[in-house]
Amino acid sequence: MGENKIRGLILRYYPTITAFAKEVNWSRQKASAIISGRQEPDLDDIYVISKAVFKDADEIASIFLQ
Repeated sequence: MGENKIRGLILRYYPTITAFAKEVNWSRQKASAIISGRQEPDLDDIYVISKAVFKDADEIASIFLQ
């Protein structure tokens, strides 16, 4: 999976994973688990991430499918 790519995208727009988690109304633990690959995102999670980083959901989904 593209953990480094998704982490890089998020950190391009947010100073920390905690800041990202607050913005999307997730716990820091959930955000960290998804970003690190410990938890697979569902379609709603992919949509939330895509809106937060200004990308298409398809692009975000393809990162997780790598």
